[in-house]
Amino acid sequence: MRMAIVVLFVAVLACPVSAAPHLKIEPYEFETYDGQTVAAELGEFSVAENRSLADSRTITIRFVRFKSTAENPGSPIVYLAGGPGGSGTGTAKGTRFPLFMALREFGDVIAFDQRGTGMTGFEDLDCDDRYMIPFDKPVDRAAAAAIVSGVTGDCIERLRESGVDVSAYNTRESAADLNDLRLALGADKITLWGISYGTHLALATMKYHEKAVDRAILAGLEALHHSWKLPSDQQALMEEIARLSNQDPAVSAVVPDLLASIERLMAQLEQSPRTIELTDPHGRSNFKVGVGKFDLQVVLSNMLRGPSLFSAMPDAISRLEQGDWVELALASGRERMGEGIHSMSVAMDCASGATSERLARIEQEAGGTLLGDAINFPYPDVCAGLGIGDLGDEFRAPVRSNVPTLLISGTLDGRTPVENGIEVERYLAQAQHLVIDGAGHSDPLFLSSPDILVAMQTFLRGETIAKKRIVLPPVEFIAPRTVVTLDDEALTRYEGSYQISEDETRVVRKAGNLLYTQRGRGPSLPIRPTSNTEFFYVGSSTQLKFETNGNGEVVGMVVYHEPGSEGERAQKVD
Repeated sequence: MRMAIVVLFVAVLACPVSAAPHLKIEPYEFETYDGQTVAAELGEFSVAENRSLADSRTITIRFVRFKSTAENPGSPIVYLAGGPGGSGTGTAKGTRFPLFMALREFGDVIAFDQRGTGMTGFEDLDCDDRYMIPFDKPVDRAAAAAIVSGVTGDCIERLRESGVDVSAYNTRESAADLNDLRLALGADKITLWGISYGTHLALATMKYHEKAVDRAILAGLEALHHSWKLPSDQQALMEEIARLSNQDPAVSAVVPDLLASIERLMAQLEQSPRTIELTDPHGRSNFKVGVGKFDLQVVLSNMLRGPSLFSAMPDAISRLEQGDWVELALASGRERMGEGIHSMSVAMDCASGATSERLARIEQEAGGTLLGDAINFPYPDVCAGLGIGDLGDEFRAPVRSNVPTLLISGTLDGRTPVENGIEVERYLAQAQHLVIDGAGHSDPLFLSSPDILVAMQTFLRGETIAKKRIVLPPVEFIAPRTVVTLDDEALTRYEGSYQISEDETRVVRKAGNLLYTQRGRGPSLPIRPTSNTEFFYVGSSTQLKFETNGNGEVVGMVVYHEPGSEGERAQKVD
């Protein structure tokens, strides 16, 4: 008997039970970006930065908890933002705030800031190092990636010297943070609610801490081997965009074959790159922007998040075919300067990496698709030399789980296509897959139809969703617009300040042969004329009309954010 007790004692020592982290929580008034307030709680607990090291420093994980409205709440619902690098608390302040409130009927809803994001150390891992890719010649992929990599690498090296274990910012550690959150809350299980990279983190949690997960709602699926995107998925979406745009008579009359037009433009740029002179709207200095094939590939890839962006594609292509390269130079110029990639984001992506088979497939597909692998730029190049450990193919293997899971995919999502969801679904024994026909990435996966919330609520009740497919209205493409030429005198008369409200103004500046508008401290946005008084915002359906009095003096403007809308008026005051 005594021997049995000794054996049992030794067994317990060999398999220690994880201690719950100490939870600090206090009342917190949560305020959204549009000024709504709600009573909440601010919570925090500490974890080891690197659990594989006995002497690892600790970091503090923070979250905001919205208490359940239910009499008998279920498991806490933990929101996981995308990115990687997105903030859960930041997301809750925006357009998805009503979803956070609605889901409280099932349990506490937690806006979780993953390690290195939001209130959980974003500033600690941030760097202000800026890069600049030369403007005067077309972007060379390898050379540009080396520039971004250099700045990012310098930042990570300084963080290491300051004591930050950058390699500990990986998805397995973040999944362990979620299990520690569960322990700190004293919950048997948690429900995971994630989007994009948040689904990547949720799947890793289901893989390594399955017993901690009650249910999961995953929108915009990124499996553990999906960090680098497939050129074939981008090609399929481009073909669908071309098919849809051809159904619009106003578009097809000007751009009857979108893909053929793009192929011709790329051939022109590859053979003979273009140089466009622009003027900085703030410094008023002139500079030249060289554009080539890769510049166009990157700009078009950035439009593939969804209809809100690619609806402008035929319109932009129509002007490029007319030899108007200004908008390509503007878009490419914006991509050539910025801060190095945030260290949490690059560490997470580089650690998740890709299998050798997927890398080979990407390389093989890139040569035979319209946009190549522009969508992955500057990955995977930026990962080389950073000293961030790869999580390995065992990590990237399919997640097999019995956790009840609702998958949500959009048919026009250029980041996480429906095929991703179909692939993940194969290995989940209790998965339901909701496909939203016409939805792009991000908000549309949750907000494009009220039926999506209904499906989420149905799933959280433990029921089978009634609809497996939601069909959205057809994409409204921007009809191709013709830019007219206005002389310096005509453009100069529109310069000045326009009062929108007591607290807000919009400033109009002339820079070279373009006008830019700036609302408050926002970015300066280029507008182009379709008549003497009518302009449009580049890459957008938003229109602007200047108003004049009987003497021809400019007295105001009206901005139409949506076609047919009433418009936002502003009076010229300077």
